[in-house]
Amino acid sequence: MSLKATHKMKEGILKEIIQDRDDLIGVDSVANFAQAELQECVNALSTAIKWLTKRIDKECANLNANDSSHHELQKAEKDKWAISFANLHVLKDQLHHKLQAQKAELGRLDHWHGQ
Repeated sequence: MSLKATHKMKEGILKEIIQDRDDLIGVDSVANFAQAELQECVNALSTAIKWLTKRIDKECANLNANDSSHHELQKAEKDKWAISFANLHVLKDQLHHKLQAQKAELGRLDHWHGQ
């Protein structure tokens, strides 16, 4: 699961827990115990959300630091020679796979006729 999806999921859970906690406010000792348990969950989720937020920020900073590689990729996407070379490489691989399949088929036919 991606960091952002995990972050959103934990924020949603935290909001539900806070809403449930607000519904349980009372004088009853069981309600107070439940509220204490919910508060522990809220604290744990808050810590996890802060950690995920910091990690997302760190990964975004790493991506921004690699901006020169992004520029190189954009430059390569516009390079007609590189595109043609990549297309020729793909065609070579496809032809190679097709020839291997035909060779295997001929081998099966030879085996079948030899019996």
